[in-house]
Amino acid sequence: MDELSPTNAPTGSAVMRGLLLVLVCAPLVALGQFVAHARPDEMDAYLFADFGRELLSGAVLYRDLWDIKPPGIFWINALGLWLGGGSLVGVWALCTAAMAGSLFAINRCCAWLYDNSTAFVATVIAAVFLPYFVFHIGGNRPATFYVFTELAAVALYARAFRRNAASRASHAGDESIAPADGARGHAGFWIFLAGAFAGVGFCIKQTVLASAIALTMHLVYCRQCAAPEHRGKWTGRIVLFVVAWMLVVGAAIGALALTSDLSWALDAIFIQPMRGVNLQGRRVRLPPVAWIADYAKPFALPLVLALAVVVHALLRRRGESARASEDVLPPGWTGLLCGWFIVALALSLIGVAKRPWYLAIALGPLMLLAAHAFYLLFDFVRRIPAPQPAFPAVVAVVWLAVMMSYPLHMQVEMAHQRRYLTFEAEPDASTEHFIELIKTYTDPGDAIFISGYRPDIHWRTGRPLACRYVGTIYAGWLGMDNLMNERLVSALKASAPKLIRCGEIDVSSLHGAQMQEWLDADYHRVADTLAGDVWIRNDQNTDTNP
Repeated sequence: MDELSPTNAPTGSAVMRGLLLVLVCAPLVALGQFVAHARPDEMDAYLFADFGRELLSGAVLYRDLWDIKPPGIFWINALGLWLGGGSLVGVWALCTAAMAGSLFAINRCCAWLYDNSTAFVATVIAAVFLPYFVFHIGGNRPATFYVFTELAAVALYARAFRRNAASRASHAGDESIAPADGARGHAGFWIFLAGAFAGVGFCIKQTVLASAIALTMHLVYCRQCAAPEHRGKWTGRIVLFVVAWMLVVGAAIGALALTSDLSWALDAIFIQPMRGVNLQGRRVRLPPVAWIADYAKPFALPLVLALAVVVHALLRRRGESARASEDVLPPGWTGLLCGWFIVALALSLIGVAKRPWYLAIALGPLMLLAAHAFYLLFDFVRRIPAPQPAFPAVVAVVWLAVMMSYPLHMQVEMAHQRRYLTFEAEPDASTEHFIELIKTYTDPGDAIFISGYRPDIHWRTGRPLACRYVGTIYAGWLGMDNLMNERLVSALKASAPKLIRCGEIDVSSLHGAQMQEWLDADYHRVADTLAGDVWIRNDQNTDTNP
């Protein structure tokens, strides 16, 4: 088996294999990046970028800039804009790096636990499925970064139990044995790093707890399976993992304490989302079968492979007992992957709204379950006495190509759509007219308020938010009669922005009588139907025709 020894330099074949992998995956990643970023209507990406720009200008997160997401995605955008000199190129570079990091984590996890053949195939499969446009992995979205942190956490955890070449050759397919190298002395270090990456994911999205829960449960299981004299070391490893997670989350809390307002942060990240869930009567539940099937169709290949792994594990373990000691791989790797997938799927269903891209958190374990299936398949083929028949290999390759053709076709079709919308289609006339109107009646430093959800206009015009809330989107999601609505109206009156776009429906929803009375007293409507209901503060001249 072609394995890299931890003490040997890469061989020529390993270098060639790596170059071939890059040549195969680079176009797939580039396609995914184009689809992710060539989208004029990507409102969330504009929001994160606009918040990042405001943070670099001295705004205080959650006090001046309010959103229900943890600070990670906003800090990432601020970093990217800083690296790019204010350009989105820096943010796109970080997105590409995170996408590449996810593929690298899958590759290393499979190479450390299985073999290089499995690592190669698993990486190619992930390069096809992870950037699939529905789930926004690769774009300026939280999923791009938390999928990377989740995969990195599990890969580093796998590194703690790395098996050597002799162990693999002797016990391929046997999950009850483990490494001679990597488990002695250094396992705690890799487990600590795994806990740290799991903590980073939680700082990007509140529900990114899947790897932390799954790995903690696996560590506890390993301790129970270990011989009594080795349980103390397993206890230490559990403590290391939990402490690392808490240190990262604690560091994020400390950073917020120094740069923001913790009370506002707590309200935004936890209290208001839970209030919205309760108001809408949402609970963790499976969405309609048709909805699941719709988005599962392109992922038929990894889903079939994952199902095969589960069936194989049940058949293999039936009637058997497993035991692990300090010097062997903890049993239940398949159980860990399945548990990780189940927990991730459950967490994806928690939220104010149900969106398909919330399922992105479950794609990491799905990719590794598919990789495990290929490892078992390769192991079966190796056990066939030489000469090995070529026909099964041909069938497997053809089947793999056919199953990957549909998602690739859909991704290419989406790329054509995005190319047309970005470079060929006429821009929306009302949006362009409104932007010109904003530039006519306001100066770059003047705050404006736009009802609905249009962070793209804030980003394109460079006009800051009139208050901490971006439009009226969260007032609608979290309940128009709750505290959020009152805060929005109060903040608007206190800031008195130079320009407001707020239709009759929004005015009536925002405590209609009070809002309309305030607008009539301090503002006047611009006679412009194309831009919508635009109000200009009375001290502004509206004689200019934009």
